[in-house]
Amino acid sequence: MVKKFLLLIFLLIILVVVLSWDKFINQSNSYELSGQIIEVRDNSIIVEGVAKSSDPNINRQENRTIEIKITNETIIKKNVVVITTAQINSGESFQPETQVREGVISELVIGIRVIKIESRDNLFTKDKAVAAEINYLIYEFPASPIQ
Repeated sequence: MVKKFLLLIFLLIILVVVLSWDKFINQSNSYELSGQIIEVRDNSIIVEGVAKSSDPNINRQENRTIEIKITNETIIKKNVVVITTAQINSGESFQPETQVREGVISELVIGIRVIKIESRDNLFTKDKAVAAEINYLIYEFPASPIQ
């Protein structure tokens, strides 16, 4: 009876060690999020998107909805895809011009596509994080000169 009890305790200890080891080995962090703004608050935005593992050897992604706080230190950049009327009307395939410009907080509105948010917080475990940098996407359609 005592032997069975000791064997059971030993097996339980082995099980706890194996489960703890697996969790420790597969633990990864995410410091980047991409997605879409679904809500705007005073000094923050709510982004629904995907957090990816920061370790390139770990293929982990999680769908997350996170409140992103914007501070005075947050760098905001916008990626502008410029498509002219002439390009559209040409009927031919084209590569639109992409420009990176300084972003403005007033453009961070519901529906804006966020290319990447960088944070020092682990986005796999946090529901609120402070943004170090925000990169978002804007399309620009300048009028083409009349020919």
